[in-house]
Amino acid sequence: EDQLLSDSCIITEFDLRWVQLDEVVAVRDRKFVSVNRDGKFHGIALWFKTDFKPIFYDEDVSDSFTSVALDTGPNSLCTHWKQTVIVVPRVNPDVERDEVVGWELSMEQSQENPRHYQLGLSLLDPASDEHPMPCSCKMARCALFAALMEKEEADLEDLEDMSCQAVDNRDDVS
Repeated sequence: EDQLLSDSCIITEFDLRWVQLDEVVAVRDRKFVSVNRDGKFHGIALWFKTDFKPIFYDEDVSDSFTSVALDTGPNSLCTHWKQTVIVVPRVNPDVERDEVVGWELSMEQSQENPRHYQLGLSLLDPASDEHPMPCSCKMARCALFAALMEKEEADLEDLEDMSCQAVDNRDDVS
C-alpha cells in the first residue's frame, strides 16, 4: 500500500451470476488518476476482488449465509493469487502530488488458453487525450464536469421531490 501513488480505480465489474462470454473476451478501459504523493511512477498494478453474495429467496437461508470476498489487492491478506504489475519504462519516472497520469489498458483473452489474457498498456497525455466521463482526476475540466454532473443530479432529485409533492397536493384537493 505504501508503494501506491494513487487511489485504486475499477477497470471493470462483472456479476459472476450473469456475465456472458463475450463480456470477458476483451476489456478496454482508459483512466486518468491524480497522484497522491511525490514518488516514482514505474508501472500499473492490477488485482481483482470477487464478492460471493448469492441471492437467496428464502430469508432463513439468507440469514445463515455469510458473504465472502476474495481480494488480492495490496491491502488484503495474502493469498496464492498475486497482483500483476505492468512496468512502464520512462526516461523520468518522477511524479509530483496532484500530477495526473493517464493510460489505456487492454486485456484480451488468449486464443490458446482462455484463462490467460494478453495485456496492453499505452500511456496517455492528460492535457491532450480525451478523458472518460465522469473522470475522477483533479484536472480543472474534470473537476468542473464532476461538479456540474453533481449539481444536475441534485436538481433532478429536487424536481422529482416537487413532482411527488404536486401529485400529493392534487390528491388532497380531490
